[in-house]
Amino acid sequence: MSHFPQYFKRLLLFSLIIGALPLIILGSYSYIKSSEIIREKVNESNMQILLQTQMRVEQVFETIDYSVTQFISSSILQAAMEQSISPEDFVMYRELGNSLRKLQLKKLGIDEIYLVNIDKDWIIRTESVEKYSNFKLHSLFQQYALLSSTSAWVNEENSPWIRLVKKLPILTFSTHPKGMIVLNINKNNINELLSQNQRLGDVLILDEKHRIVSGRYPSYADDDLLLTRIAEQLADSAADQGHFTMDINKMKAGITYRKSSYNNWTYISAVSINEITKESRAIGLVTVFSCIVIFGIVSIIAYLGANRIYYPIRKLYQSIQLSASAVSKDARKDGSSAKNCELSYIAERIQALVNNGTQLEHELQSQVKLMKELFVLKLFLGQITIKEAYGKIRYFGYPSTWKWLSVLTLQIDSLEGTKFRKQDKALLLFSINNIVNELIPSKERFSPILINNDQITLHVSSIEHEQEYKKYIEHLAETIRNSVFHYLKIKVSIGISRPFKDLEDIVNAYEESKDALKYRFRLGDSIILSIENITSQRPDPSYLSKHTIQELIESIRRMDRSKAEENVKQCFAETLKKKPNYHEYQFIIIHLLAKLLEIVQESGESVTSLFGEKSIVEQLLELNSNDDIEAFFKRSIVEPIIDFLEQRKESQNFNITEHIKEMIKHEFETDLSLESCAARMNFHPSYISRVFKKDMNLSFSDYLAQYRLEMTKKWLRETDMKVSEIAERLHYNSSASFIRYFRNMEGMTPGQYKKSHASIKG
Repeated sequence: MSHFPQYFKRLLLFSLIIGALPLIILGSYSYIKSSEIIREKVNESNMQILLQTQMRVEQVFETIDYSVTQFISSSILQAAMEQSISPEDFVMYRELGNSLRKLQLKKLGIDEIYLVNIDKDWIIRTESVEKYSNFKLHSLFQQYALLSSTSAWVNEENSPWIRLVKKLPILTFSTHPKGMIVLNINKNNINELLSQNQRLGDVLILDEKHRIVSGRYPSYADDDLLLTRIAEQLADSAADQGHFTMDINKMKAGITYRKSSYNNWTYISAVSINEITKESRAIGLVTVFSCIVIFGIVSIIAYLGANRIYYPIRKLYQSIQLSASAVSKDARKDGSSAKNCELSYIAERIQALVNNGTQLEHELQSQVKLMKELFVLKLFLGQITIKEAYGKIRYFGYPSTWKWLSVLTLQIDSLEGTKFRKQDKALLLFSINNIVNELIPSKERFSPILINNDQITLHVSSIEHEQEYKKYIEHLAETIRNSVFHYLKIKVSIGISRPFKDLEDIVNAYEESKDALKYRFRLGDSIILSIENITSQRPDPSYLSKHTIQELIESIRRMDRSKAEENVKQCFAETLKKKPNYHEYQFIIIHLLAKLLEIVQESGESVTSLFGEKSIVEQLLELNSNDDIEAFFKRSIVEPIIDFLEQRKESQNFNITEHIKEMIKHEFETDLSLESCAARMNFHPSYISRVFKKDMNLSFSDYLAQYRLEMTKKWLRETDMKVSEIAERLHYNSSASFIRYFRNMEGMTPGQYKKSHASIKG
């Protein structure tokens, strides 16, 4: 098929698949369905045969059970159970023996019968009588006596017999019966009953504990593994009969089971799945042969049909190739490479035409959109005449008639606390512009545009009454604000101009909407502001009181953070009480900023080194709400100034302490005092005392006294100065007061101290 055109091969292959697929599905379905039907029929047949086998076995058991029950009801047994048997009771023993021999029917598989009198301690067998307590199976029979039922079929492992145990008297459920009768039934007789039907497969009888009673294991199965697997399946099933399959030594077997209500035994039939599916495999072979024949016929029909269908495509492809003279060289080159893919080549040529048309349409639409937005921008900036504007409105398809116009200006309040950064603002405004474009119907607006950090919309309305229109435009603004927060999770505020009717008022309306937004500093974030709702009342011309500003400055100088924060809050609360307009509010905060920066300048520090290169005024004027400005003052102005003062204080405190220590070192012999030191250093005495004690863990007076004492001890050790000279030199009132002080501090007088050190030196 390599010489066939590409599309013809695809068409032929598709036809073959279409023809083959139903054959495969139908053949597979018929084979699977017939296999299932055959398996169901076999399972049903096995279940019926298994039922017949069960009835045949249980008929033997019931016959034995009935015969024993009749014997138990006989008068001779009733009389024998009431007395002991001794050699004198030969007649009774003979009658009982005869009765037992009558029960011992070989055709029923009964090998031995035991009549036990537990109370009288005797046991009679078919051919003998003896004491029950001396009987070799005494312990086993005692276990039988403990059975909860009055009659039971007992299967002992590794035993050739099945035993029927009946307690005496009949229908007693006691675990201490007077006696019992036990029959041994040979398992070989049961096996003969099971082997009478060969169609059933391998048949097993399991007792209530799922132990083998009788039957033959499958030749391909491990005995213990088979019993374990069957027991697991039966434990999971609550049904009295059913079928299941299992893998046994890599062989799949079908298991049919029935649970007997007579003695709770389970009858099992195990048949190899291969045996069950012999007939279905034959059906499968016939089905495959039939499908092959039908597929051959379908292939011939598919070839003829594909050739017929391909004929018009061949003619069209040849026509396009013949018209290659009207196509560019690249197109002809593409056509020559597509000889084996005719439809692709045809589609490429048609798609090229469609793409060219679509591309031109998209370019035209994008240009029209840009032109429409440029027109609206010129309207807001007053760069177009009214006559020209009306002509453009009709050209661009904007609403040409209206009752009212209004300008909505939207600004982002703050990106703080959101997932966006400052550099994302332009992208966010673009998204907001799209949201507005979707929310407002095209018949109610011109194209929304962006100017700097503003999103602006010219709204058009046919509502007659002005008050009704005002309510509508405010509701629309709320919808826009809520939608922006829902989709972008950012807060925005919207300013609304006064309603107007003439296009020449659009520039003033734009300014009004921007002016309305300037009052966010008083009203907070995420608000709708109409210029008409802003009070025209003139504010109190006075600014912040000097007392309020001075309190803030003093709290900063004292480095009292909590008080400074409280004073900042008080300043802004006092400002808002005066209800300033936007420009007055700017003047107040700039004035307050200048006062706080004076603290930095008075300390000899530059504003740039403390606050960075970026202008703090520019940062302040970028904020919109009063809460943001107040937080900026606390976080970015007051806190850094207090941090600076604290660092400066720590450095200064260290210099103060060292200076005082130097003064004490050189002037300890003078009347040196804390007040004189503070005066010389231009500090308050209490401040000097607090700084010195913080650094030295000693007060000024204690440190001075300790230093003088050390110098006294040095003079006593190293010089010949008298005690009176030292007292006079250190300005004590008398030698006695000096001696008393020294003894209190050192535990000895100055003279004793001098002698002790003189002896050490000598």
